[in-house]
Amino acid sequence: MFRIQKCVVVVLGLIGNFHLIACATSRAMAEDNRIPASQKLEVTPRLFMQASPVFDMLCQQTPFKIDPEIQEKYQKELNEKLGTFQSEWDKAAISIVPESEKVAGIKFSRKEYSVALALCSWIPMGDPVFIVTPGAYLGAPRKMNGFDLPFSMDAFVSMTHHELLHSLVQNFIDAIAKDNPNASSPLLEKYGSAPYKEHFNVLVHLHLMAIQKASYQQLNNKVLLDATSKIYAFIGGDYQRAWEIVDVEGTESFLKELQSFNSKSK
Repeated sequence: MFRIQKCVVVVLGLIGNFHLIACATSRAMAEDNRIPASQKLEVTPRLFMQASPVFDMLCQQTPFKIDPEIQEKYQKELNEKLGTFQSEWDKAAISIVPESEKVAGIKFSRKEYSVALALCSWIPMGDPVFIVTPGAYLGAPRKMNGFDLPFSMDAFVSMTHHELLHSLVQNFIDAIAKDNPNASSPLLEKYGSAPYKEHFNVLVHLHLMAIQKASYQQLNNKVLLDATSKIYAFIGGDYQRAWEIVDVEGTESFLKELQSFNSKSK
C-alpha cells in the first residue's frame, strides 16, 4: 500500500540563528521595506511583499550564498521595484485567488501573509515561513541554463501563487499521511508505485499544480500558463516532472480527489 509521509524541511538551526540576529538587526537593516497590499484588494489572503536583509545576511553563511557584489546590486534594484512586485501580485490575485478556491473546493484559512523576498538562493516555500526568491526577475538581460533572464513578472506571480497554494492542499496531504478514511488518492497510489515510483516532492505537488493550471485555464490566462511552464522548465527536476504529469493526466482527475475530500471535511 502506498503511503505518503510528511516531509519536514530542516531549517531549525537556521531559524534559531535567524531569531537571534533578527532581534539585534531587524530595526537597523529593514527600514520598513514593507509595501502595503492594495487597500482596494478585497480577496484574502492578502500578501505583503518585503525585502529580507536578515535572511540575505544569514544565507551568506550557508550553501545558498551568492556573490556579495551581485547581492548588493540586486538589493538596490529590489528596493526600487518592491512596489512593482506588490502591485503585480495584487493585480493577479483579484482573479486567481478566488478561482483557486473554486477549483479546489475549499477556502484559504488565513487572511494575510508576509512574503520575504530573499535574494540568495533559498528554496522558495510557503511554510513555516513564506519565501520567494526574486533573483530570476532582477538584473541585466542574461542567459542561464538556456533561458533568457530576467523572467517576466508573470513568472513571479506564478511562483508566488505556487507557494500560496501549498496552504490549500496541505490538509489533504496531511490527511493521507495520517490514513484519514475520508482521504484517498488513487492517483498518488498510481504515481507513487511501479512503474513510476515518483519522488515524494513530485507527489505532493500534483494536486497543487492541478489547481494552478485549472485556475489559469478557467480564467483563459494563457500568459500565466506559458510563464508557469517556462519557470518549471527552468527549475527542472521535481517541479518540471510534476507539471508534466498534470499535463498528461489532466487536471480534472486530481481536482475530483481534492474536491471529494474537501466536501467530506466540511
